Amino acid sequence: MEKIVKLYDQGFSIHEISGLLSIDKKLVEEIIIEHKLSKISSTEAIGIFDRTISLVKNERLDYLMSLSTKEKHQFVDELTDFLDAQKQNAEDVMASLWIIGELKLHNFSHYLCKYSSSANKNIKRITYSSMGKIHNAVFIPYLKTGCKDNGIQVRMYAIKSLAGYHFQNKYEFFCDILKKETNPRNREILQQIINDEIK
Repeated sequence: MEKIVKLYDQGFSIHEISGLLSIDKKLVEEIIIEHKLSKISSTEAIGIFDRTISLVKNERLDYLMSLSTKEKHQFVDELTDFLDAQKQNAEDVMASLWIIGELKLHNFSHYLCKYSSSANKNIKRITYSSMGKIHNAVFIPYLKTGCKDNGIQVRMYAIKSLAGYHFQNKYEFFCDILKKETNPRNREILQQIINDEIK
């Protein structure tokens, strides 16, 4: 367990830890959750940010909504500190980017721009998804780049998010992307977007 927690704290993802230690991914995930829960129940003070990302995904927003105005400001400060830190864990970054999108935290838009060039495909996928939820025109060039990404899922999220934006030559852009798209599901999504543009 110590090795798993140490690697996680060093920034390795659950998938990477599973591969490095030849341990089942599900077991690694369970140990990390247990580690986070033990931090919450320990006597040492835990920040609002740490408490939030220790919760399961569907509980995070309810917890954040229950905070006082002062606590919400504290959460924003702690989230900023985490995203500015040199050492970060991929899962915690993904949780942070998801929260930014769900809460439509416009002041964090520059972090989404930054993480859109991450080497981690899951981080990019969530980044593009959050860009679609916040709907800031500054994201358009980043989403256009995402539509041409090597990852099928990354492209899908970028395409879906960009579809909600209005920009010059939108129809032509998606037609061009469709010509180059090889994934059948992505092609269906693109065709639907193009059909909607014609109407």
